[in-house]
Amino acid sequence: MSLVAAAPDILEQVEESLVRALDDAPVFAHYYNIAGQRLRLRFVGAALHSALAPALAHLQSGAAAADLSVDVFVSPTVPVAMPDDDWLAAARAWKNTARRQAFMHYALDGDDRLTLLHRPERRGFVCYKAFQQLSSRQLSAPFRELFNAWFQLSAGQLVHGAAVANAHGAVLFAGASGSGKSNTALACLSHPELSHLADDLCLIQLCGNDAIVHGLYNSVKLWPHDQSRYASLPSAARTREDDKPVCFLFPAWRDKIADAAPLKAILLPRLQGNAETCLRPAAQADAWRAIAPSTLSFIPGNDAAALQWIAALVKRVPILWLDLGRRREPIADVIHQFLST
Repeated sequence: MSLVAAAPDILEQVEESLVRALDDAPVFAHYYNIAGQRLRLRFVGAALHSALAPALAHLQSGAAAADLSVDVFVSPTVPVAMPDDDWLAAARAWKNTARRQAFMHYALDGDDRLTLLHRPERRGFVCYKAFQQLSSRQLSAPFRELFNAWFQLSAGQLVHGAAVANAHGAVLFAGASGSGKSNTALACLSHPELSHLADDLCLIQLCGNDAIVHGLYNSVKLWPHDQSRYASLPSAARTREDDKPVCFLFPAWRDKIADAAPLKAILLPRLQGNAETCLRPAAQADAWRAIAPSTLSFIPGNDAAALQWIAALVKRVPILWLDLGRRREPIADVIHQFLST
C-alpha cells in the first residue's frame, strides 16, 4: 500500500487518539484570519491553550466555515500505530508522502511533538508527547511546520526575519540569529507611523511580481538586558530557564500591529562602526545567504522548492545593507523615510 493510500488510516488513528484526549480535558476553539484564509484551531486542555494561543491572538475572528481545521492535544503514546511506541518511526512512516497530499514531521527538540497535515481533507494535528514548560521558540511561533506546509499551497513561505511596515509598505530585516533583527525592528516601533509585522518568523506570499508580508505572530523575543531599552513592552511570558523571554504585543500594543503590507525591500542589518545609520546597495546573493540557511533550519520540512521560492523572492525587491549607527534613535526615521519615498 502506498503512503498516500495509507493516509486515511493514519488520520483515523490520530482521530482516535484525539478522542481519548477530549475525554480528559476542556476544549478551547478559536477561528483566525491568516493571509486571506480562515483557520480553526482547537486546543485540548487549558495549559496548551494558555501557552500557545497568545502569539496568534491578534488574528482571532468570528466562527465561520474553515479552510483548515487543526487540533492541538497531548498524547503520552504515539497517535499512529507503531511498534514499541516509536514516535520517530511514526514520523518517518509518512515523511515521503506526496508533497501536495500530506505532510508529517516529528520534532525532537525538547518540545517533542508530531505535526500532521492532510491537505485534501483540510485537517491538521499537532500532538505533543507531554506538556511541560515550552521553549521560547514554541511560545513565540507555534505550529510553524504546519503553517508553512499549508501556505506553501498558495505561494507562501515562512521566512526567518523581522519586519515592520508603514502605510506605503514593509521591509524585511534578514540575517542570522544575533544579527540585530529584533532590536532593529523594535527600535522602529518608536516611530508613530511604523508598525510590527514580525520579530523572528513572518509569512510572505508571492503574488505576481509582488510579495506580501503577513503579520503571523505578535510575539517578540528579547534577552533581559535588551528589554531594559524598551521599558513600555508588555511583561514577558514565563519560559524555561536560560531561554529567551517572550513578550506578546497583543493586546497592549494592538495599535502597533500591522495585518499585511507589500514588501518594498530586504534590509540586511550590520554593525560597521558608523556614526549614523545608512542604507547601501547589496546583492541578491547577500540576501539569499541571509535568508535561506536560517529559514531551512528554523522550519523543518522545507525542500528544494523552498530554496527556489527564496530565490524568486530576492529577485522581486531591492536588497540593501542597513549599516547601523552608534545611536539607535535615528533607525526608525531612516526606515520610515525609505518606505515613504
